[in-house]
Amino acid sequence: MSPLRRIALCLIAASLLLCSACSRSGNARAEIQTRYDAMNAALKSKDADKFLAVLTPDFEQVGADKTSIKRAKMDEIARALVKETEQIDSTSTIEQVTVTGDRADVTVVTKQKVTVKNPVGDKSSVVEITSTSQDVWKNDKGEWKLLNSAETKHEALKDGQPLATPTTRKRD
Repeated sequence: MSPLRRIALCLIAASLLLCSACSRSGNARAEIQTRYDAMNAALKSKDADKFLAVLTPDFEQVGADKTSIKRAKMDEIARALVKETEQIDSTSTIEQVTVTGDRADVTVVTKQKVTVKNPVGDKSSVVEITSTSQDVWKNDKGEWKLLNSAETKHEALKDGQPLATPTTRKRD
C-alpha cells in the first residue's frame, strides 16, 4: 500500500471516529434536552415526584451565591414549590454539551415564571428567574440523571422589579 493511500485511509478512519463521537454527543444532547423538558413539564403540572425522578440520589445544587442544596433538601423544596405556587412555567435551553463516557457536562439556560399567591391581600406576585448552570449528567443504565447543578448566573424579578442583585460566579 502506498504511503499516500495509507494516509488517506487514516484520515477516513479518524473522520469516522470523530463523526461517531459527534453522534454520541448529539444523541446525548437530545436525550438530556428531553430530560430538562420532562422536569419543566413536571413543574408546570405541579408534580414534584416526576421532577425529582430525574435527579440522582446524591444530587447536589450549588447556587450562584455558593449555597449548597443536597438531594434531601431539594425534595423538600420541590414539594413546597409545587404546593405553594399557583403556576410554574419553565424552559431550559442547552447551550453546550460535552460527553465523556457516561458523563455529560452541560451548560444550560433556564427561564422560569412562577406565580405565587401573596400571603397579604388577594394579589398574586410573579417571580421571573433566568439562570445559567453548569450541570453534570450521569448515564445510568441508558437513562440520563442529573447529578450536579452549579448555577453560574442568576437574575430574578418580582413583579417586574429586581428581587436581588444579579449573581454571577465561575464554577469551582
